[in-house]
Amino acid sequence: MIHSDSWWRFRQFRAPVTRRGRRMHDRQTKSFLAAVLQVAGKHVRVIRAGTRLWRAQLGNEWVPPLDGIELDSEARPFREERMKPPRKSATEGRANRKGTPSVLYLATTRKTAIGEVRPWKEAYVSVGLFEPDRELRIADCTATSGPILDGSEASVEKQEEEIWACVGDAFTHPVTANDSSADYAPTQIIAELLKVQRFDGIQYRSLLGTGLNIVLFDRDAAKLKMCQLFRVKNVTFPSCKHRDPEYY
Repeated sequence: MIHSDSWWRFRQFRAPVTRRGRRMHDRQTKSFLAAVLQVAGKHVRVIRAGTRLWRAQLGNEWVPPLDGIELDSEARPFREERMKPPRKSATEGRANRKGTPSVLYLATTRKTAIGEVRPWKEAYVSVGLFEPDRELRIADCTATSGPILDGSEASVEKQEEEIWACVGDAFTHPVTANDSSADYAPTQIIAELLKVQRFDGIQYRSLLGTGLNIVLFDRDAAKLKMCQLFRVKNVTFPSCKHRDPEYY
């Protein structure tokens, strides 16, 4: 049963798993994960074979000049093996733990993929076009964004929308280099749960582009079709004042 305090329940789930990681879950955590699983089956998206998806990697390779010819080295995109994550030495991510089998992070647009690697002006970015060779069953976390309840008694459907909005917002929110790796624990646990239930991946919003992010649990579920090199020409940081300064 999903209760109308779904947003608060997510916070109660996130706090202990961030502190304790993947040790034995208490009854409250198990109840929340059961609710997530209940709602996930209603938010399935099928990605067809041949769908164009993008992955970016910051940097490039340099081709040395020919012997005896005074030419500068030529910038080239990374080779295929560099455009996919290593099989057994995954770094910490939203949907995978460090050292576990690698997952494949992709985006629905090239611009979003480039934004996700946080490039600086004049940086080289290698961008690969990937296509799945079979249909993929994806948990779509983009349908809603919470909190959406107003405190009044809500229908079961509204309660389900809110709990799924909590999951979507958790995947969308980026973990920065200054955060602890434990901050990934909530989404990693949910990803592991969905993988066991035979989902092929998760789709969630990006805060760094207008497209969507897709993480595939199997790094080989999409094939690299081509790779191009781009150079970032401009980076902007529009902002607005949050509140008045506290010090003068």
